[in-house]
Formats: sequence, C-alpha cells, structure tokens
Amino acid sequence: MFLKLVMGAVLTAIVVVSGISDVASAKTESDFDLSALPKFNRPALWIGDAAPSLDLVEVVQRFPGSTIVPGKIHVVEFWATWCKPCIESFPHLSELQQLHGNEVTVVGVNVQDVKDGESATGRSHRIRAFVEAQGEKMKFGIAIGSPVSTEQSWLSSTSLGAGLPFAFIVDRRGRIAWMGHTSDLDRPLAEITAGSFDAEAFAGSLEDKLTSVLQFEAVSELLRRTDPSEGYAAMRSLVDGPFAMRPMLLRKLAVLVTTDEAVTVRDLELAWSAADRANELTGGKNPWFLIAAAEVEFARGHVSEAVGFARIARAGCKPHFEEWYDEQLARFEGAAE
Repeated sequence: MFLKLVMGAVLTAIVVVSGISDVASAKTESDFDLSALPKFNRPALWIGDAAPSLDLVEVVQRFPGSTIVPGKIHVVEFWATWCKPCIESFPHLSELQQLHGNEVTVVGVNVQDVKDGESATGRSHRIRAFVEAQGEKMKFGIAIGSPVSTEQSWLSSTSLGAGLPFAFIVDRRGRIAWMGHTSDLDRPLAEITAGSFDAEAFAGSLEDKLTSVLQFEAVSELLRRTDPSEGYAAMRSLVDGPFAMRPMLLRKLAVLVTTDEAVTVRDLELAWSAADRANELTGGKNPWFLIAAAEVEFARGHVSEAVGFARIARAGCKPHFEEWYDEQLARFEGAAE
C-alpha cells in the first residue's frame, strides 16, 4: 500500500472507536450492480445548445450590444456582491478581456443579488455603486439580469446546482461550448479562441463527473442505513471501478465512512483503501489528501501514524490554511499524549 511505504508503518486490523461499530465483514467482492445507482439525465441547458436570451434588466457598463452577438466569443459569468470568490475573480476577468480584446466579450451578469423589500431601482443603485467602487478591477462588461428568467434559463437549467461564480463560454456560433467555475475557464477559453477545443469530449467528461456525483450521493445514503452492507458493496465497486482514478471522490468516500455521524457502522479498512489510493494518485504530497489519511488512521487507532501524516500535511499546506491544519494536528497530537 502506498502510504504504508511512505510512513513505514505496519497497518493492523480494524478497531472499535468511540462506541461506533466497525466492520471487516462488508462484502469483499466488487459485486454491486452499479447500474442500480442513479443515472445522469441531460439537463435543459447543455453543451452544444444555443445560448438562451440573457434577458437583461439593464447594462451597467462595457456591454453596449446587451445581447450575444453571432460571430463573437462570449464569456457569460454570473456573480453577486456578497460572493467573495466572485470579487476575487474580478481582476482576472479584466485581464482576460484585455488579453483577448475584440475577439471575446466578457460580461458579468448579476442575478442572485436581491434583498427583501428592495425595489428594482434600489437594487440597480446598489449594484452600480458596488461596481463603481471596484474601479479598475472590473474592466469588463457588467449587466443586471432578471432574478427569475435569466436565473432560470441559464443557471437553473444546467441542473448542476451551480454556485457562484459560475461561467459559460459561448462560441462563435452562439452555442454553449463550456460551463464551469470561473477559476477554470482560462484553458477552454484559449482553446475555443484558437479553434482547438473539443466540446464533445468536454461534454462527455462533464457527464462522467456528474454521474460520479450522483453515485456518491446515492452510496452515501446507503452507508447511513442501519444495515449498510449494500452501501459498502456499492462503495467497494466504485473504489475498484469508476472512482479508481478519481482521488477527490476516493477521499470523500474515506472521510464519509470515517467521520459522518449518520454512518453508524464503519468499514475502516475500506476507508483506508480509498484514502491510500487517493494519496497514491496525488503523489503522497498533497496536504488535503494526507489529512484525510490522518483522519482514517486516527479512527483506526493508529494515532502515531495519524500524527505523522498530519505533520507532513501541515508542512506542505498553503499559508492561509495553516491555522486549520494546526487545529487538526493538535487534535491528533493531543490524543497521542
């Protein structure tokens, strides 16, 4: 096992922790029929579809046409004044607009910025004042969309449960070529402008990811049952199959089994298998995956190993996460004393 080699630790049997049952007898074969899990259904708005009308209430700045113009690439980004990640993305969106010039139009559309009892005029004044205060950070198109029709035809129609900021890239044909978190749009935008983007392949990849999310959610509910044997059979099939090369989903399964209060029977060996595989896939140096391994080891009663992983994770974390990793390390070290 990958982390066994990293730590040089001898991994022992499952133990009982905090009065919660741990099992070694969950089905050991990957014999669950994954076709029984929920399947992806194509949403109303998908890759290759014609971009809906923006249905703007008003244009605040730098978007004179107020609509998507055929023959030009558009980045349609949804944001709100209360959204910190949105605010952090403004300078980069300005850079993208400057980089691509007239070939691309970047427009930030505000739809989820509604306060109870606020008039349309009051909303407009508040958003305009916010944009003005941003100054050079928002050197791209800004518009206010309908909190009903714009929201419904764009964000809600993807069925992705999209949080903000969320962006779409509309190609020169006026069709949706890409959708996702704003922080991920640089590469697809560059490829779309160059004519090398494979929208069909992206759609397939996105469908696979969404299917995995549905599978994870379904298995999570099975694991929370009084008798989770079916859930563990499904989890093992996912770990050995569709999730085998997806470290984030492996990590989520490991943490779910180890820490979720609604999971009353814990197969910690299977959780360790998922955590160990996730670390192998990420090179054994990613703090986010190492701290998950620490959590599983702690639950298994391997406190010194948990401390070891937590220390490596703390040493490699980014500065603004140091406090959180310090808290996790202190928790494990406290149990070791």
